[in-house]
Amino acid sequence: MDLKVNKIMVLVPFRNVGEYLIDCVNSLLDQEYSSYEVFLLDDQSTDGTLDLIVEEFNHIHKIRNHRRMGPMENIYRALLDIPIDDEDIVLLLDGDDYIFGEYAFQLVNERYQGNNLLTYGQYITNYGTIGHCSAYTEEEFRDVRSASWKGSHLKTFKYKLFKALQEQDTEGKHFKLGDGSFFMASSDMGIMIPLMEVAGFENINFIPNVVYCYRQHQNNDHMSVSGRSLQIEAERCIRNRKTDLIGMF
Repeated sequence: MDLKVNKIMVLVPFRNVGEYLIDCVNSLLDQEYSSYEVFLLDDQSTDGTLDLIVEEFNHIHKIRNHRRMGPMENIYRALLDIPIDDEDIVLLLDGDDYIFGEYAFQLVNERYQGNNLLTYGQYITNYGTIGHCSAYTEEEFRDVRSASWKGSHLKTFKYKLFKALQEQDTEGKHFKLGDGSFFMASSDMGIMIPLMEVAGFENINFIPNVVYCYRQHQNNDHMSVSGRSLQIEAERCIRNRKTDLIGMF
């Protein structure tokens, strides 16, 4: 049976990753899959990161923020501003990481042949360490905000799922701290948990294949006291928030 070829919209948020962005983009260009577009979201880099991508590709778009936003708001604004169709798959890739293997997009597309709305998966670090992810059990999913965090790389979702979330949360409060500012860290958890709550357990798929490389380096948030503090603040807010979201599928 012929598979439906879904369009994959790749959002790549970053700031000052000049050492790594070329590897990231090359991993996308190496994909044995033709139906995708890439949006490089430069969050006011000061190291000329975006200018390193000198070749012009019709399916790779460069966006420079006019102000510093942080990864969470960067992704949120892109989802609102970029033309994306309901059935398109949104794929999140940090600019200092890269896709592992040239058939990753094909694998993701296979998981969206039915009613699936969201995937998460296992990853490997640049030191060869396998990540912490595994499939949520149905019991864990009933209180996903309290469960061990597993919804990490590779993260994808149907755009219509984000739209369904927007219908319930028009101001994006689930992506923000109590003071109304967007999370400046822990954006993976910040975006995936509310999306999972709206999708429902039966419409989520864990991909055990390792198709994502998480690059560990000295500028990772957890490597500094201030960055780790931002992570803890955001995670505490996410986990303690009593969700008012309703599954819509």
